[in-house]
This record gives sequence, C-alpha cells and structure tokens, in this order.
Amino acid sequence: PLIVILHGGFWQNQYRKDLMTDMAGDIALSRLGAVWNVEYRRVGRGGDGGYPETFLDVAAAMDYIPKIASEYAVDPTNVVVIGHSAGGHLAAWTGMRTSLPSGAVGANPQIIPSLVISQSGVLDLRQAYEKFIGGYAVPSLLGTSQG
Repeated sequence: PLIVILHGGFWQNQYRKDLMTDMAGDIALSRLGAVWNVEYRRVGRGGDGGYPETFLDVAAAMDYIPKIASEYAVDPTNVVVIGHSAGGHLAAWTGMRTSLPSGAVGANPQIIPSLVISQSGVLDLRQAYEKFIGGYAVPSLLGTSQG
C-alpha cells in the first residue's frame, strides 16, 4: 500500500512533518509499503493555515495520489492514512470526505483510503474547544474565538 502519514502538534506552526520522519523511516525499512510524509499549512505564529487551508492541503495531497501512482508504482486503491493527534484528526477527515456535501472543502475526493489509523486523534473538536484542550489550538484551526 501507499502509507500517507500526517503529523500532530495541535495544527501549530512550530510542529512540522519532521515529527514523523522516524516513523516514515521505520515503515520504509520494514517494507510495509511506500510512505508519503505529508505537510500541511498550520496555525499560530508564522502559520497561514487553519480552516480551510489546512484541509485544502490535506485534500490536495490525497487527490494528487492518482497523478503519481504510476511514477512511484503505488496502487491508488490501496491507500492507508495514519495520523497522530492533530494529524489523527486530519487522517479521520480523509476517511469521511465522501460524506461531505458537494461544494464543501474536501468534497468529491479522488482517493478513498482503504484504512485510516488515528493515533490519539483530536476527534471531538467541540469537546476540545469547550475544555480548552491544547489552549487556543481548536479556535485557531477553525478561525473562531474562545468564549
């Protein structure tokens, strides 16, 4: 399979895909499949991400897979997405894009993951917002104020 990995760090700009470099290397060395360590725009100091940019980046990466499948000899029907924390949230989102209404950010995906693994994913944004988990992470992602 092609294994797409998404890093965590509460979507914050100071955390980059290099958080997943060791994991990507371990997957590659174990020959479990090809690995793509995806970066996305993030929020916080110096970041230009949040909604919709962060989601657009992840959707664009996923939808780019058919364009690179033959070049990298990967099967676009066998894509596994693994994410940790904020990346777990985004990984889960890739798996439900088919249920988004037409016109929504990420709707009409070109790729449907065959498996999604969310490692400690921030899956309940409402609860994370209400309990101030990660400080201003969720409000920053969604472009809202904490109140």
